[in-house]
Amino acid sequence: MLGELIYEGYGKGSEVRMKSKDGKVEATFMETSKLKDIEVIGAITWLSDGIWLPKEGEIMLGEGEGVFVTDKGEKFGWKGRGTIRRVGNKI
Repeated sequence: MLGELIYEGYGKGSEVRMKSKDGKVEATFMETSKLKDIEVIGAITWLSDGIWLPKEGEIMLGEGEGVFVTDKGEKFGWKGRGTIRRVGNKI
């Protein structure tokens, strides 16, 4: 195990799009999450590492960036790498 979990988010995504310029998969979604014990709401744009559209339930590795707001109105930017899972035609 790498250490203590400090962030985990769940959200509703946009429809998955293929970008014609580079063939990557793009998704934008709103997310409610916890950073340590602080509730945050964020908007994230995520790009895949691959050029394939996953099937239902499959995961994709990629990177994302976005902006978050805490329950006290504090704002911060976020950039990271990780996986997302496709459910229906949404991420």
